[in-house]
Amino acid sequence: MKIPINRQLKVILLKWLKQGYMNTDDIPELNDGRDNWFLNLMNQADIETRYTAEDLENVPSELLVQIAQYIQDAEYQRTQTA
Repeated sequence: MKIPINRQLKVILLKWLKQGYMNTDDIPELNDGRDNWFLNLMNQADIETRYTAEDLENVPSELLVQIAQYIQDAEYQRTQTA
């Protein structure tokens, strides 16, 4: 499924990145009806993103440091807004 990203969706995506989590209520039209787009996306992502031990061993240490910093920053932002 392809969804065009307009200005409103860009703002929502940036908000999610800043706060460190997705609030699916921000896009109610994707939660409506029998076919919940977010649930389908999460199920598909789970299937496609299974990593092997070899994949994880080959992650550059610089990237791991950046990810750890991002997680720490997101946690700090979450505690400041709570």
